[in-house]
Amino acid sequence: MWAIWSSRNKLVYEGKISIAKEISNWISRYLCELDEIEQKVHTRSNAPMRWKTPIGAHVKINFDAAFDLNQARSGSGVMAKNALGEVLASKVVIHRRVPTLFAAEARACFQTLLLEQQLGLDSVVIEGDSRMTIKKCESTLQTNL
Repeated sequence: MWAIWSSRNKLVYEGKISIAKEISNWISRYLCELDEIEQKVHTRSNAPMRWKTPIGAHVKINFDAAFDLNQARSGSGVMAKNALGEVLASKVVIHRRVPTLFAAEARACFQTLLLEQQLGLDSVVIEGDSRMTIKKCESTLQTNL
């Protein structure tokens, strides 16, 4: 659905026509990426993490997700801090019908973008533990702008 919607936006806003084969190839590559994510073993470091001041921005928004495969649910945690480390806003959202860990991380990243918009922020650093999710969100935003 995402690929079709993106193709439609490219047609409407950029005048670019995507043929069915291109859309099909994009979906196939995307599904392969999802398969790779599912196969990776996720580990946590025992080293304590310290919050770092945002570089080149006034606000830093951190996000993370928790995922329960058995119940197909996830939770998103999002927190915005200024350069002094003061909390500007935070939120936790529970999501239902979440099929994969990648989908859980994507929803958490989306909640981050919503918070950024709700706060009316211009210069923001977004940080999460899923580099692939952040890259996908950034590329989608750049494609649809």
